Amino acid sequence: MALRRDRPWLGDRPLVLYAGTLGLVNGVDYLVRMAARLAETDPEVRLVIIGEGRMRDQVRGLAAELGVLDRNLFLLGPVAKTEVVAFFGACDLTVSVTVDVPELASNSANKVFDGFAAGRPVAVNHGGWLAELITTSGAGLVLPPGDPVAAAAVTAAFLRDPAARAAARAAARDLARERFDRDLVFRDFERVLTEAAGGSPEERGRDPRRPDRGD
Repeated sequence: MALRRDRPWLGDRPLVLYAGTLGLVNGVDYLVRMAARLAETDPEVRLVIIGEGRMRDQVRGLAAELGVLDRNLFLLGPVAKTEVVAFFGACDLTVSVTVDVPELASNSANKVFDGFAAGRPVAVNHGGWLAELITTSGAGLVLPPGDPVAAAAVTAAFLRDPAARAAARAAARDLARERFDRDLVFRDFERVLTEAAGGSPEERGRDPRRPDRGD
């Protein structure tokens, strides 16, 4: 595809993508340290970080210090939405990371659902409902919190396994279609609101198109 062809540093190499905020709670330094290990064991793997945030300069500084900046890790600024979509379509794995704080395990990062929507495997480095979903569905990886060296090994093994990648892509597509399709999510939202308001229209014995009068 054009995105890969126009970037000689990428070409047909495996691509791991982080597209999101570079904030304090995101702990993107985890990916930099992961890249440092991959540079030793699997130097062809490319990690791309797209986004802005208060930790961007620190992330860049650490990447330069560890010798991975513009070597196997590429830190891009904000890009057009069409280009973000293209990166999701080109990647082999998209990641969502946080600092190693248990309270963050309940997060629902947009980038996870963007990955599913693109039919791409997703990796997280925390517990919680998303980790359980990824584990039970097979739609990606759960990386060890606080251990980017071990995460590099898990990621590399996944990227070397075409069958595992294909199965994870199919599972991600299934989740996008069967669990997180916008129409399905809206219907669930509507149901929750209706039940909170006193039950379904059918249970209340009225035409759902006709407003209540005197309830």
